[in-house]
Amino acid sequence: MRIYGICGGPSGTSATQCMVPGGALCEVCPDQASLAEEDGGLGVQCSAPQYDGSFWVNAPNNVQNCCADLLTQRDSFVPVDGEPNFYAARNAWLYDNFITCTGIRTIYPVP
Repeated sequence: MRIYGICGGPSGTSATQCMVPGGALCEVCPDQASLAEEDGGLGVQCSAPQYDGSFWVNAPNNVQNCCADLLTQRDSFVPVDGEPNFYAARNAWLYDNFITCTGIRTIYPVP
């Protein structure tokens, strides 16, 4: 499974597969995502992630470093007033930060 964005794919793909934000984090950073919050992780319930590291091979920046950075950003998220699902919004924000950190946006720009 290749993950690019929570709902999208690299230029040239015709199929779109959407994932919930926590699921996307489980795919790219399973160690950080599945670690309990009280242990410094993201506290996402991950079920048998199918990580496809080949997608990230051409990322300009180190993917593992970007996964580790998510843990330092976790508590910096500030939701928009009235946001009904704090964790989904936080996880989407973290995943967006991950994409930016890896530099993959420079290869496959997204809006």
